[in-house]
Amino acid sequence: MANHKSIEGRSSVVIATLDHVEYIYPLMRKADQIEVACMGKTPKEALLEALEEDDATFTALDPNDVPMAMFGVGTVEGEAYIWCLGTDAVNDNRYDFIKASRKWTQLLIKDYGSAFNFVHEDNEVAKKWLKFCGAEMLGEIEINGYVFNKFVISYNAPTTVALPLTEFREKVVQLEEQLRENPNAIVEQEDIDRINPLMHSFGDKLYVRTIKMPAGQLVVSKIHKHTHPYFVMKGDVSVLTEEGVVRIKAPYQGITKEGTKRVLFIHEETVWTTVHHTEETELDKIEQDIIATSFDDPQLALTHTKNLLTEI
Repeated sequence: MANHKSIEGRSSVVIATLDHVEYIYPLMRKADQIEVACMGKTPKEALLEALEEDDATFTALDPNDVPMAMFGVGTVEGEAYIWCLGTDAVNDNRYDFIKASRKWTQLLIKDYGSAFNFVHEDNEVAKKWLKFCGAEMLGEIEINGYVFNKFVISYNAPTTVALPLTEFREKVVQLEEQLRENPNAIVEQEDIDRINPLMHSFGDKLYVRTIKMPAGQLVVSKIHKHTHPYFVMKGDVSVLTEEGVVRIKAPYQGITKEGTKRVLFIHEETVWTTVHHTEETELDKIEQDIIATSFDDPQLALTHTKNLLTEI
C-alpha cells in the first residue's frame, strides 16, 4: 500500500480511503452498529459522512494490513469532535490498538485543545476505552429517544520542554564529560562491552546491532550519522533527547534521526536493537560509517542542510 504508515506495535495507521469504508462497514462490530443506528445512520453512511466531513480521518490496520477500525477528528459549529468505529478485529488486536489509542487521541486533538462526542449508554466497551484515553463523561443526553453520554477529551501538553537543538547538544556533551569524571563511571570500551554485551548480525547491505543493558545504568549514547529504525525488544527505559523525556516500555519501535545523541536511564534490563544500511562488513569500518565522533562531523552538517531544503 502506497499510503504512508505509522507503525503501532504489530499494527499500523494510514490515511483513510473509500476502500477502507467498503471493507469496514459490513463487518462493523455490533455495539458500533447499534450506536450509529441510534444516531439515525447506517454503518456505511456514518463512515462516508466522517470521511467527507472530518479534518483528518485515519484507518487502523491489523498485522496483515487489513482495515480494522476508522477514526477521525473535525469540527461542527466551532467545536471539535472525535470518533472511532471498528470491527471485531479490534478485540483480536486490542493490545496494540489500546496502546496506540491514547497517543493518537492526543495527536488528533492537539490543535483543538479538546474534542467531544457521544457514546451510547449501553456501549460499555467503548466507554471503558474512552476513559483509558482520558475522556471525561459530562452527563446523559437523549438523541432520537436513546440515552447517550456526552464526553470530552482534553489535550494534555507535555510536561517536558523541548530545548533548541544546539543547546541540547552542548548540554549532553557536557553531561557526558561530567559523568566520565565520576569515580563510578565505566569509560573503558572493554568494560562497557562486558557489562552491555553486543550482538551483531548482517543482511543484504544491512547491519543489525543489539545491545543488552542491565538495570540501574545511566547511559549516554554515541552520535548517529544516519536515520535508521530501532526496536526496544525488552525492558523499560527513560530516554532524553532535545524533545524532552519519554519513557519506553517494550515492545516498542521508532526511528532514530541523524545527529541523535540520547541519554538513557535503564529501569529494567533492556534489549535495544538498531538496523543500519551500510556497504561495510567489518565492525571497525561500520562504526566509522554510522557513528560520528562529534557534532562537528561534516556529514551531519550536509545531511541537516538537505533536510532543511526538503522542508522548504
